[in-house]
Amino acid sequence: MKKTDSARQLNPDALYNLSIDQVDERLRAWASGILKQVEISSGPPDGSRGVHLYLYQLSPVPVLRGAARSPLQLRLCYLVTAHSDNPAQAHRWLSDLVFGAMANPDIEVLLEPLPLETWTAFGVIPQPAFLLCLPLRQDDARPEAPPVRHPLVIKDAPLLLLYGQVVGPGDTPLPDLRVEMPNTGLTAYTDADGRFQFAYVPANGEAAQLRVTGKGRALDVTIDRAAVTSASKAFVIRFLSVE
Repeated sequence: MKKTDSARQLNPDALYNLSIDQVDERLRAWASGILKQVEISSGPPDGSRGVHLYLYQLSPVPVLRGAARSPLQLRLCYLVTAHSDNPAQAHRWLSDLVFGAMANPDIEVLLEPLPLETWTAFGVIPQPAFLLCLPLRQDDARPEAPPVRHPLVIKDAPLLLLYGQVVGPGDTPLPDLRVEMPNTGLTAYTDADGRFQFAYVPANGEAAQLRVTGKGRALDVTIDRAAVTSASKAFVIRFLSVE
Protein backbone atom coordinates (compact mmCIF):
# COMPACT_ATOMS: atom_id res chain seq x y z
CA MET A 1 0.00 0.00 0.00
CA LYS A 2 1.39 3.39 -0.94
CA LYS A 3 1.91 5.98 1.70
CA THR A 4 -0.73 8.28 0.20
CA ASP A 5 -3.20 5.38 0.02
CA SER A 6 -2.67 4.42 3.66
CA ALA A 7 -3.08 8.05 4.74
CA ARG A 8 -6.42 8.24 2.95
CA GLN A 9 -7.60 5.21 4.91
CA LEU A 10 -7.59 7.34 8.09
CA ASN A 11 -9.96 10.11 6.98
CA PRO A 12 -13.36 10.17 8.75
CA ASP A 13 -15.27 8.99 5.67
CA ALA A 14 -12.99 5.96 5.29
CA LEU A 15 -13.46 5.07 8.98
CA TYR A 16 -17.25 5.41 8.88
CA ASN A 17 -19.12 2.39 10.28
CA LEU A 18 -15.92 0.48 11.02
CA SER A 19 -15.28 -1.43 14.24
CA ILE A 20 -12.37 -0.52 16.48
CA ASP A 21 -10.29 -3.54 15.43
CA GLN A 22 -10.68 -2.44 11.80
CA VAL A 23 -9.38 1.01 12.74
CA ASP A 24 -6.44 -0.72 14.45
CA GLU A 25 -5.66 -2.47 11.16
CA ARG A 26 -5.91 0.77 9.17
CA LEU A 27 -3.59 2.51 11.62
CA ARG A 28 -1.00 -0.25 11.41
CA ALA A 29 -1.13 -0.03 7.60
CA TRP A 30 -0.59 3.73 7.82
CA ALA A 31 2.44 3.29 10.06
CA SER A 32 3.84 0.55 7.83
CA GLY A 33 3.53 2.93 4.88
CA ILE A 34 5.83 5.36 6.68
CA LEU A 35 8.24 2.90 8.33
CA LYS A 36 9.39 0.15 6.00
CA GLN A 37 10.25 -3.26 7.48
CA VAL A 38 9.56 -2.20 11.07
CA GLU A 39 7.45 -4.40 13.34
CA ILE A 40 4.16 -2.60 14.09
CA SER A 41 2.11 -3.84 17.06
CA SER A 42 -1.24 -2.88 18.59
CA GLY A 43 -0.13 -4.02 22.03
CA PRO A 44 1.03 -1.84 24.93
CA PRO A 45 4.67 -0.77 25.17
CA ASP A 46 6.64 -3.68 26.63
CA GLY A 47 10.25 -2.99 25.70
CA SER A 48 10.21 -5.16 22.57
CA ARG A 49 11.72 -3.87 19.33
CA GLY A 50 9.40 -2.00 17.01
CA VAL A 51 6.53 0.47 17.14
CA HIS A 52 3.51 0.10 19.41
CA LEU A 53 0.16 1.70 18.52
CA TYR A 54 -1.78 1.00 21.71
CA LEU A 55 -5.44 2.05 22.06
CA TYR A 56 -5.08 4.17 25.17
CA GLN A 57 -8.34 6.08 25.50
CA LEU A 58 -11.91 6.35 24.25
CA SER A 59 -13.57 9.74 24.61
CA PRO A 60 -16.91 11.21 23.50
CA VAL A 61 -17.37 13.61 20.61
CA PRO A 62 -20.11 16.29 20.79
CA VAL A 63 -23.10 15.36 18.66
CA LEU A 64 -23.45 17.36 15.46
CA ARG A 65 -26.77 19.20 15.39
CA GLY A 66 -28.62 19.59 12.12
CA ALA A 67 -31.60 18.59 10.08
CA ALA A 68 -30.24 15.11 9.37
CA ARG A 69 -29.80 12.56 12.13
CA SER A 70 -26.26 12.71 13.52
CA PRO A 71 -24.15 9.55 13.72
CA LEU A 72 -22.85 8.13 16.99
CA GLN A 73 -19.29 9.32 17.51
CA LEU A 74 -16.17 8.41 19.48
CA ARG A 75 -12.61 9.63 19.54
CA LEU A 76 -9.98 6.87 19.60
CA CYS A 77 -6.61 7.89 21.02
CA TYR A 78 -3.61 5.62 20.47
CA LEU A 79 -0.39 5.78 22.46
CA VAL A 80 2.50 5.69 19.99
CA THR A 81 5.88 4.46 21.24
CA ALA A 82 9.01 3.10 19.60
CA HIS A 83 11.79 0.92 21.01
CA SER A 84 15.09 -0.37 19.64
CA ASP A 85 18.43 -1.48 21.03
CA ASN A 86 19.68 1.59 19.18
CA PRO A 87 17.93 4.62 20.79
CA ALA A 88 18.71 6.80 17.77
CA GLN A 89 16.82 4.38 15.54
CA ALA A 90 13.78 4.41 17.86
CA HIS A 91 13.86 8.20 17.88
CA ARG A 92 13.96 8.25 14.08
CA TRP A 93 10.89 6.00 13.89
CA LEU A 94 9.04 8.18 16.37
CA SER A 95 10.02 11.34 14.49
CA ASP A 96 8.79 9.98 11.17
CA LEU A 97 5.48 8.92 12.71
CA VAL A 98 4.74 12.12 14.64
CA PHE A 99 5.49 14.35 11.65
CA GLY A 100 3.54 12.03 9.39
CA ALA A 101 0.58 12.32 11.73
CA MET A 102 0.90 16.11 12.01
CA ALA A 103 0.90 16.37 8.21
CA ASN A 104 -2.43 14.53 8.04
CA PRO A 105 -5.37 16.89 8.73
CA ASP A 106 -7.55 13.93 9.75
CA ILE A 107 -5.27 13.02 12.68
CA GLU A 108 -5.08 14.86 16.00
CA VAL A 109 -1.69 14.75 17.73
CA LEU A 110 -1.34 15.27 21.49
CA LEU A 111 2.15 15.79 22.89
CA GLU A 112 1.43 16.04 26.62
CA PRO A 113 3.60 13.66 28.70
CA LEU A 114 1.92 10.69 30.32
CA PRO A 115 1.79 10.42 34.13
CA LEU A 116 4.55 8.38 35.75
CA GLU A 117 1.88 6.01 37.11
CA THR A 118 0.92 5.04 33.55
CA TRP A 119 4.46 3.95 32.68
CA THR A 120 4.64 2.06 35.97
CA ALA A 121 1.43 0.22 35.05
CA PHE A 122 2.99 -0.76 31.70
CA GLY A 123 6.10 -1.99 33.52
CA VAL A 124 8.49 0.12 31.42
CA ILE A 125 10.56 3.23 32.05
CA PRO A 126 9.16 6.60 30.91
CA GLN A 127 9.97 7.25 27.26
CA PRO A 128 9.17 9.65 24.41
CA ALA A 129 5.65 9.10 23.10
CA PHE A 130 2.63 10.87 21.69
CA LEU A 131 -1.11 10.32 21.39
CA LEU A 132 -2.65 9.94 17.94
CA CYS A 133 -6.42 10.52 17.91
CA LEU A 134 -8.97 9.61 15.24
CA PRO A 135 -12.75 10.04 14.97
CA LEU A 136 -14.91 6.94 14.66
CA ARG A 137 -18.53 7.27 13.57
CA GLN A 138 -21.34 4.75 13.39
CA ASP A 139 -24.85 5.10 12.01
CA ASP A 140 -27.42 5.53 14.78
CA ALA A 141 -29.58 2.41 14.50
CA ARG A 142 -32.09 3.51 17.14
CA PRO A 143 -35.61 4.02 15.74
CA GLU A 144 -36.52 7.62 15.09
CA ALA A 145 -39.38 9.24 16.95
CA PRO A 146 -42.45 9.72 14.75
CA PRO A 147 -42.96 13.27 13.49
CA VAL A 148 -45.43 15.54 15.25
CA ARG A 149 -48.29 16.04 12.79
CA HIS A 150 -50.50 18.32 14.86
CA PRO A 151 -49.90 21.69 16.55
CA LEU A 152 -48.84 21.53 20.18
CA VAL A 153 -51.74 22.37 22.46
CA ILE A 154 -51.04 23.46 26.04
CA LYS A 155 -53.96 23.42 28.43
CA ASP A 156 -53.86 25.23 31.74
CA ALA A 157 -54.97 23.16 34.72
CA PRO A 158 -56.11 24.99 37.87
CA LEU A 159 -54.07 24.24 40.98
CA LEU A 160 -55.08 24.25 44.63
CA LEU A 161 -53.70 23.81 48.14
CA LEU A 162 -54.74 20.66 49.95
CA TYR A 163 -54.79 20.60 53.76
CA GLY A 164 -54.99 17.65 56.13
CA GLN A 165 -54.34 16.42 59.66
CA VAL A 166 -53.42 12.97 60.95
CA VAL A 167 -54.59 11.97 64.42
CA GLY A 168 -54.35 8.81 66.47
CA PRO A 169 -56.49 7.35 69.27
CA GLY A 170 -58.25 10.05 71.26
CA ASP A 171 -57.67 12.48 68.37
CA THR A 172 -54.03 12.88 69.43
CA PRO A 173 -52.07 14.70 66.70
CA LEU A 174 -49.38 12.48 65.16
CA PRO A 175 -46.19 14.24 64.04
CA ASP A 176 -43.46 13.05 61.64
CA LEU A 177 -45.66 10.80 59.53
CA ARG A 178 -45.07 10.59 55.78
CA VAL A 179 -48.06 11.52 53.59
CA GLU A 180 -47.85 10.75 49.88
CA MET A 181 -50.04 11.49 46.89
CA PRO A 182 -48.86 8.62 44.65
CA ASN A 183 -50.42 9.75 41.39
CA THR A 184 -48.63 13.13 41.58
CA GLY A 185 -45.33 12.19 43.23
CA LEU A 186 -45.94 14.74 46.02
CA THR A 187 -44.77 14.00 49.57
CA ALA A 188 -45.27 15.84 52.86
CA TYR A 189 -44.65 15.21 56.56
CA THR A 190 -46.94 16.00 59.47
CA ASP A 191 -45.88 18.76 61.87
CA ALA A 192 -46.15 18.83 65.66
CA ASP A 193 -49.93 19.25 65.36
CA GLY A 194 -50.23 16.38 62.90
CA ARG A 195 -50.98 18.82 60.07
CA PHE A 196 -49.69 18.66 56.50
CA GLN A 197 -50.38 20.37 53.22
CA PHE A 198 -49.74 19.87 49.52
CA ALA A 199 -49.16 22.86 47.28
CA TYR A 200 -50.02 22.99 43.61
CA VAL A 201 -52.28 19.96 43.47
CA PRO A 202 -54.18 19.67 40.16
CA ALA A 203 -57.79 20.63 40.81
CA ASN A 204 -59.20 18.36 38.12
CA GLY A 205 -60.93 15.29 39.48
CA GLU A 206 -63.01 15.01 42.60
CA ALA A 207 -61.05 12.47 44.67
CA ALA A 208 -57.40 12.28 45.68
CA GLN A 209 -55.57 9.17 46.83
CA LEU A 210 -53.27 9.56 49.85
CA ARG A 211 -51.00 7.12 51.63
CA VAL A 212 -49.90 7.70 55.23
CA THR A 213 -46.90 5.74 56.54
CA GLY A 214 -45.17 5.63 59.90
CA LYS A 215 -45.28 3.92 63.26
CA GLY A 216 -44.67 0.62 61.46
CA ARG A 217 -47.83 0.69 59.33
CA ALA A 218 -49.42 2.29 56.26
CA LEU A 219 -52.91 3.60 55.55
CA ASP A 220 -54.49 4.41 52.16
CA VAL A 221 -57.30 6.97 52.14
CA THR A 222 -59.41 8.79 49.55
CA ILE A 223 -60.37 12.43 50.08
CA ASP A 224 -62.48 15.04 48.29
CA ARG A 225 -60.13 17.68 46.84
CA ALA A 226 -62.71 20.43 46.79
CA ALA A 227 -63.57 20.00 50.48
CA VAL A 228 -60.08 20.60 51.90
CA THR A 229 -58.81 23.80 50.31
CA SER A 230 -58.26 25.77 53.53
CA ALA A 231 -56.51 25.09 56.82
CA SER A 232 -59.80 25.51 58.70
CA LYS A 233 -61.36 22.77 56.55
CA ALA A 234 -58.46 20.31 56.83
CA PHE A 235 -59.30 16.69 56.15
CA VAL A 236 -58.75 14.55 59.27
CA ILE A 237 -57.15 11.15 58.80
CA ARG A 238 -57.56 8.81 61.74
CA PHE A 239 -54.44 6.70 62.00
CA LEU A 240 -55.58 4.15 64.59
CA SER A 241 -53.83 1.22 66.26
CA VAL A 242 -50.77 3.34 66.99
CA GLU A 243 -48.51 1.94 69.68
